[in-house]
Order: sequence, then structure tokens, then C-alpha cells
Amino acid sequence: MQLDPKELLNLLKSLGVTYLYHANTVGTACTFLRNGGLLSRGGVASRGVFQTYQKSDDLDKEYGIWNDIFLDNFDIHQKRKIQNFYGPVLFIFHVDLLEINGLPPLCITKTNPTDWRNIDISDRYYTSIEELRNSPYSEGDYFRMITLRNTLSVLPFNPYLVQIFLDFPHIRTGEQPTLSHAYLALMQAASTGGIDTRKIVGRYCDDHCNCYTESSYGPTTKDRTIRRFFKLGT
Repeated sequence: MQLDPKELLNLLKSLGVTYLYHANTVGTACTFLRNGGLLSRGGVASRGVFQTYQKSDDLDKEYGIWNDIFLDNFDIHQKRKIQNFYGPVLFIFHVDLLEINGLPPLCITKTNPTDWRNIDISDRYYTSIEELRNSPYSEGDYFRMITLRNTLSVLPFNPYLVQIFLDFPHIRTGEQPTLSHAYLALMQAASTGGIDTRKIVGRYCDDHCNCYTESSYGPTTKDRTIRRFFKLGT
């Protein structure tokens, strides 16, 4: 199931993929920034630092992916005009990240792990680049995630981090301080971790984005969603 990073890199580039993406909450993103790179859920837990609870945590442990780092091949929020349900902070890497020496074992899921309950282990990942190439895999696939397996180590931001978006969706006036506090927290965490703060950019949605009209970001947003996405941790 482990794929060759160079072969995958060549395939992604042939499909027009230039960047890789990881979305998360503000609190977890701040932890990443202070540590200088992405961490698996298990990697954060092993350090005893803050990360936002995810309802999939128990399943992640059951399926053996608690120590995995996940990357998408497209910007879900921008392309699909929907809220990214992993959080409002989006880390954008150049795809050449896959050239890092000592990269953890690399796999690509065939489906979202939340749907693995009735799927055999042998059918959860692509077994080869050839199988991937012969599948309908393309830029914009939602459930076929690049995973770096079984790692507690930091996947460093430098030199492949291109930008960090903080989504500033339409939230009622009373919630605006939450957004400004989140932006400041990211800036401070980046400074602590030696990450260029100029890479952090606020991104506003327009009225054509479904996250404004249909998602938990919109006018009927629930307070618990705002707290989960923008909680700064301890």
C-alpha cells in the first residue's frame, strides 16, 4: 500500500496539482505553528499540547490512523463553495513537499476513513501508483486523501509552506472579535515557531459561497461550532 513519493509527485503534476492542503481549527493550527509544522493527532497528543477534539478521534485509533497526517490535493472551500468542516485555517504547501528526505510512509485512501466500517483493510488504500493512475483519481477528489502514515514527528513548514488562509466567513457582528482574536493568535504562534507571519492571510467569502447561506458559518450559525472552530486552546 505504500506509494513511492517521486512517482506520486510525477502523477500529481501530470494532473495539474501544484499544491497540497491541510485544514484545521484555529487552536490546533496554533499548535502546529508553534511546533514548526504539521503533526498527526497522535503526534500532538504525545507532546501533551492542545488540539481541538474531533468526533472521529475514536475511529482514528480503531482504524490505526491516529498517527497519520492527512493532505488534500485541492482547496475544498474554494472549489466546492462549501465550508471546510475540518476548520477555518488552511495550510497550503507546494506539492514538492513530497520530495522531503525521510518522508513517512505514503498512502492514498480510496474512501474517507469515516466510511471504513464495512470495508476490508485491503480495500482502504490504493496498492500502487498504477492502480491509482488507472482509477478516476484527479485533482479535486474529496475522499481520496494523501496520508503520511504512523508518524509522531513534525512535517516541517519550511521551505514548502506557501500560505495560510484564515477563513473570515459572514458571522454576526457579535462574533467578529472571535475572528480578530483568531488572527492574532495565529500570528503569535507563527512568530514563536519561526514561521513568516506574512504568509497568514484572512480570506472573506462572498455571498455566492454556500458556507454563507447553508453551513454552520451562516446567519443561523450555532455557537458550539464557532467555539470549536475558533477556540484558542490552553
